Amino acid sequence: MKLRMMKKTCFPVLMFFLFMILILAGSSWAALPTCTVDWQDEKQEIEGFGGSGAFHQAANLWSYPERDRELILDLLFSQEKGIGLSIVRNIIGDGGDWGEEIDGPTPSIQPVEGVWNWSGDEDQIWLMREAARRGCTRFVSTAWSPPAWMKTNNSVIQGGELRPDKYQAFAEYLAHYVRGYQEHHQIEIYAISPANEPDLTTDYSSCRWTGLQLRDFIKNHLTPTLKREGINVKVMIPETMNFTESYALATLDDPEACKGVDIIAAHAYDFMALPFPVAKSHQKAIWQTEVSNIGYNDGSIDDGLKYAKLLHDHLTITEVNAWLFWWLAAYKPGEALIHLDPAFQTFTTFKRLYTIGNYSRFVRPGDVRLGTDSNPAPNIFVTAFKDKESDRFALVAINNGERERTVQFVLKGFPATKGVIPYRTSETEDLTKLTPLPVANGVFTAALKAKSVTTFIPDTHELPGVLSIREIFSPIAAGTFSDQAGIKLETTPAGENIIVLNDPKAYVAYQNFNFGLGTATCELKVAFTGRGKLELKLHSPDLGLPLARYSVLDEATASQSAWQIISLPTEQVRGVNDFYLVFTPWDEGAACRVAWLEFKAPAKLPSGQIKVQMENELENLNTNQIKTRFTIVNNGRVPVNLATVQVRYYYTRDTAGPQEFSYTGGSLPAAVVKGRLVPMPAITPDADYYLEIGFTEEAGSLEPEAQIELGVVISCQDGVYRQENDYSFQPNPEGMVDWPAVTGYVNERLCWGGEPSLLVNPGFETGTLEGWFNFGGPSKITVTAETAHTGTYCALITNRTDSWQGIAQDLSAIMKPGRTYEINAWIKLKNKMHDAGRVSIKRTDDRGDNYTWVGSETVNDEEWTLVSGQYELQVDGILKTLELYTEGPGSGVEYYVDNVVIREVRANAEDE
Repeated sequence: MKLRMMKKTCFPVLMFFLFMILILAGSSWAALPTCTVDWQDEKQEIEGFGGSGAFHQAANLWSYPERDRELILDLLFSQEKGIGLSIVRNIIGDGGDWGEEIDGPTPSIQPVEGVWNWSGDEDQIWLMREAARRGCTRFVSTAWSPPAWMKTNNSVIQGGELRPDKYQAFAEYLAHYVRGYQEHHQIEIYAISPANEPDLTTDYSSCRWTGLQLRDFIKNHLTPTLKREGINVKVMIPETMNFTESYALATLDDPEACKGVDIIAAHAYDFMALPFPVAKSHQKAIWQTEVSNIGYNDGSIDDGLKYAKLLHDHLTITEVNAWLFWWLAAYKPGEALIHLDPAFQTFTTFKRLYTIGNYSRFVRPGDVRLGTDSNPAPNIFVTAFKDKESDRFALVAINNGERERTVQFVLKGFPATKGVIPYRTSETEDLTKLTPLPVANGVFTAALKAKSVTTFIPDTHELPGVLSIREIFSPIAAGTFSDQAGIKLETTPAGENIIVLNDPKAYVAYQNFNFGLGTATCELKVAFTGRGKLELKLHSPDLGLPLARYSVLDEATASQSAWQIISLPTEQVRGVNDFYLVFTPWDEGAACRVAWLEFKAPAKLPSGQIKVQMENELENLNTNQIKTRFTIVNNGRVPVNLATVQVRYYYTRDTAGPQEFSYTGGSLPAAVVKGRLVPMPAITPDADYYLEIGFTEEAGSLEPEAQIELGVVISCQDGVYRQENDYSFQPNPEGMVDWPAVTGYVNERLCWGGEPSLLVNPGFETGTLEGWFNFGGPSKITVTAETAHTGTYCALITNRTDSWQGIAQDLSAIMKPGRTYEINAWIKLKNKMHDAGRVSIKRTDDRGDNYTWVGSETVNDEEWTLVSGQYELQVDGILKTLELYTEGPGSGVEYYVDNVVIREVRANAEDE
């Protein structure tokens, strides 16, 4: 009876729990984000993705060894082996004489009126042919400037305008360019652009245009000329620096001029994505033709995600038909998909290459974007595309978030599909091919890894899983070898695919790995059975050069067969190499199992620090001698090599007579102390010279907390120094004191004091924001002592909602038109590992607002980074606003600023 009652009681309890499980399971499924893609909802047609080899960057690549050059070209243009770019953008030569061989102008096809030249552009022609050989289909060309003889300033640089009497000559110039490249080089130009950044004046090839001038040139000259000459080429305008169609409105709003334009193009250096409603209303194609990290290299996945999201926004908000990065491969930091180091002929790829490749490799010219839920969950962004002539499609999903998200994809109206193959780029993956996912009833579910971009394509259109080049600093699963002989393959209980080496003739090969500038160590997950020697060899498994080795000598260790992680120092090697894993067994039955390898870059050593104390021994305000003593203290954590140390005392010369430096004694002998008197290339009212004290290698090292003392004299034979006007003069007889007006450097990096500056409160050492104001809406600026580049204080910028927000100072009373200024600032991030840091100038005059990047670098949260450049003030009409401001890091990123310097550049300074 009791047993029967227990059964009656348990049954409803069991049913209750089953019911709750079903409810919870149902709620879990209901919570799964769903992204529906509609095969019939067609948007814009895609014309392609690309970049440029302008300003001889194609020549720099051409100079590389054949193997490396071919691999780089494959990586850029091959769909099978790379990211499949389909557009190359060229510069139409203007014949300027600025720049260097590594980065300068291209000869003009018409160097003087009436004389035509079809040589000098061999590097861009070579690049176009190599791209075409790999499937690239479109070549577009832009005129940064007409030839100098057509311009108002008779120069291809510093802006100037096209002379009104040369409008027709320039139209014929462009027409001849298109025809000439077809006739002389057998290259068909798809589109031409008469202007590059017509709103910008630069010290490289540039030309100013207004929107009305472009309209008149198109309507009255270029369109009639192309028609008369029977030249079939698309015309593209205006390619402004920032992403807007406003510069094209004068042309689009004129019915006759509008007919002569096919593509409305803009650059995206403001990283904005806006609709182009007027261009859309006239059925014009929309292209984004240039964007990059000017001045700073950032290879991180954050940088890759930044460009993936910008590309997504341009595709969905603006509905662009084509999208181009600036340079394809170039030597300048940050401005290319692949960074070249011509000195060592090495190169570095960046995550942006691969995240852009998540689009360009799989979305081909002629494909159509499909309607989809573009933001199905927080931090998830999806675009979809199809080939109208087949069942091929591509879905690109970005996960910008910090955690993995699972999304259900519904393929509405798609052709029957059994499975999709994901290709993912993340911090550790470069377009890595993953395990196929099944599609059931037009639905598949995918886990989107945190901070990743994943492309899904149908399994019937599978592409290879290995690209032409593999980066050495990404983890390498042992089973992803290129070749092997005599090995065994096993799978661990945890599902890891491992290799087993137990024959001295066995090997695994890993081919086409880019070592860049070299590795420091290689970590391996291994398990040994018996004694033996594991080697990594370059070039050959038999006679190859040793890269790293590890021997198992201890019999007790050899008998354990346990998994362990070993770290092996590696030999110095650069560039692209093949390497091999080889194991030589010393005992019968000995074997080595390998699960993975991971190479590490050289560790960055902590930088040395010094502080400088000073006393002026002569306090006379007017004297023919500046006599002072310095104490240099190592206030860091590591010894400092004195040969890397410099100390600078700033003063005004005040006299035309000869000067002389002398060392009056101290802790070191005179033979190891160096001094020189240096005219400053950029000056302030209280500093046009400095004394720089340095040391020879024989001076040795300065240990932490140790110090040395030095006495020096600067003297002039004729005239006097007025010390009250000298930046570094210490007028109060207080003895030896910490003196930040004398600067200290280690390895040429400022680490003590502040340099002379025209700004108010340049180092924030007043503890206030005197002279400074907030630049950018809701962002907030404060002075903080939580860190500083030098001294005690710096500025902190928080509450940022856009990349251009920072700290600013008015320059209208500081700068003068026609003069050039040197500008420096030190920047450090607070809450992000690395991002962009920039110093910029806003100028408003009769032409409107103008924003100029003075300097740009990759900045990080570990150390301060110097961002510097020069700015020449050119004013059109009345100057209304002139402001220096910092910018660069993305929305939400907080950063510090310190030691901001502006000095006027002077001409003809000579060293003494």
